[in-house]
Amino acid sequence: MEINKLSPWFEVLAQFGQRKSTYNTYRAALTWWVGDFVPVGLSDLFQEQVAKKLKYPNVHPFVLNYLDYLLWRNSADKAVNFAFSTARRSVEHLHPQNQNISGSAYQWDPSHLHAFGNLCLVTQSMNSKLSDRAEDAKFGELLGSAFPQSLKIHAMHKSYKENNEKWNESTMSKHEQGMLKLLGLKSEEPKK
Repeated sequence: MEINKLSPWFEVLAQFGQRKSTYNTYRAALTWWVGDFVPVGLSDLFQEQVAKKLKYPNVHPFVLNYLDYLLWRNSADKAVNFAFSTARRSVEHLHPQNQNISGSAYQWDPSHLHAFGNLCLVTQSMNSKLSDRAEDAKFGELLGSAFPQSLKIHAMHKSYKENNEKWNESTMSKHEQGMLKLLGLKSEEPKK
């Protein structure tokens, strides 16, 4: 499947309902977005290019939608209250960008703050509502939303719970590794 590089990601998403293989549609779009797909470990240059594209502000909402699809596909509970939607197209930082306002106990280095593991996809209205709140407040809003925001948020919350309800650089990096593995990619460790 060839995807016109000028077509927006939501047009590609609309196509998946008409195709027998959602996975192949997403995979083709991901290939279009990052370039020719090379399996993990075959090209350091490719991995470096992907790592740059998976950081804010470069990460495309399509990649996060594709990740939601993979999380849904691999879920034992297909009845989860979730529906794919083009309304979710705003990239949110779980650890807030404006760390002085949120009351966070510590500042994150930008390489961690803008890393793929700290990002999730939400609606524009939810992004505005979350603003620069702390992580626990964001989880409350995101998980309690009447309109389910993203399955990646549930994966982030699971990592948060497993780390004694702390979202720090280490928790984020472990979460990121799992998500990149699911995408079939590896990541570089953020520089400290």
